[in-house]
Amino acid sequence: MNAAPRPGHARAGAALPWLAAALAMGGYFLLFSPGHYSFDAAYQWWMARHGEFHSTHPVAMTWLWRGSAALLPDPQGFFALQLAFVGAGLALVASALPWSRGVQALVVLGLAAWPAIGGLLPQVWKDVWLLGALLLACGALLRGERAPHAGWRALALLMLAFATALRFNALTGVLPLLAWLLVQQRRAAAAAAGGPVPAWRWLWPLPLMLLLAWLPGALTPQRAVPAWPYVALWDLVAVGLETGRLDIPPSLLAEGATPAAFAPHFRADSNTSTLASGLTRYSEARLLEPGEASALLRAWLSLPLREPGAWARHRLRLAGHLLGGSASPRDPRLMLMPGIVPLRDNPAIEPNPSPWAGRLQAFWERSTATPVFEGRWYLLLALAVAGLAAWRRQGPALAVAASALALALPLLLVAPSAEFRFLLWPVAAALLSALLLAAGRYPSRR
Repeated sequence: MNAAPRPGHARAGAALPWLAAALAMGGYFLLFSPGHYSFDAAYQWWMARHGEFHSTHPVAMTWLWRGSAALLPDPQGFFALQLAFVGAGLALVASALPWSRGVQALVVLGLAAWPAIGGLLPQVWKDVWLLGALLLACGALLRGERAPHAGWRALALLMLAFATALRFNALTGVLPLLAWLLVQQRRAAAAAAGGPVPAWRWLWPLPLMLLLAWLPGALTPQRAVPAWPYVALWDLVAVGLETGRLDIPPSLLAEGATPAAFAPHFRADSNTSTLASGLTRYSEARLLEPGEASALLRAWLSLPLREPGAWARHRLRLAGHLLGGSASPRDPRLMLMPGIVPLRDNPAIEPNPSPWAGRLQAFWERSTATPVFEGRWYLLLALAVAGLAAWRRQGPALAVAASALALALPLLLVAPSAEFRFLLWPVAAALLSALLLAAGRYPSRR
């Protein structure tokens, strides 16, 4: 007869996925500290240092960075905090899987080392924070499936609210996970009442999550700089290059702005060169007047109806660059952005000179030319998992796969560029949903 495991051994085994996460994230910190800072990250750092708040960048992340800088060396401390956040999410998810501790540790290491995930972890981006928040939410919900507890639901609610506050488009990916949370809340309310309960007893997390996501921006004075005009102008120029007509309010065009003038500056995979051409008149320094905003919005939203062919071809070209399968080569600079962009009065910092970091970065950059960095395969995986999970009634796998699809698919209509970081959560969620499908059902323990 086998002896029962000692409590100390059980605790040590339970810590194994957490130790794996600490090993992986500690390795990334040692290799890549102080992290990579693209223009967006450098701008967010500048805003955090000066207490500037714009609607172009998440207020929640700016406040978090300011708090980190007050307690930790900056910006290395914020980079370490980002890695710890993601590592905690990976460990919480893996430790909730119904497998041995050794397998759970391998899941952590495998996901952390996957090039399409690990290659982006050295970047100080809100996309990486979004990954950590949604991993923690999934981990809490998985724990709640096996052992229902209000604490796990509260953690999931906070992480979903934080994720929603981090990106303009995060809500679509959050909603399937929120539905999962509401199912758990309904079960808990029915169990406590001993029978069916009114809707308000289990739907209240929905308005609370939206309120928590809205509060940071509502309570922080900030300059409103709408992001949608950048996408609208790019889409209108793309269609105008094909039709020979620019349906853009004249006040938003510089003198001599014609389709022929835009042509040398236009890229099918990014809007930045078009907007930097000097041929449009919208920027943080020159915002839209009310009449201009309504005219531009009408012209943009009517594009699919007025010029369906040209608009669809433009958006399909972007989809090819974003998801893979494009006839033209994808720009690796839109997938990985190593280095540190100097910006204004940000302190000068140097990248980590470790040769091992250089070798790993070179491996990731070679991987960008492989299917590992093609988003279409992850979306197909998520679609297959969603169908099988719905058929087998495996709610967790279905919710996570639906979250991957719900965040990625709207990008095909509104993304301003083919930056791979937009797909970081869909990539991780597709892989996680496949693991959950393999794990089987999660029957709740009363």
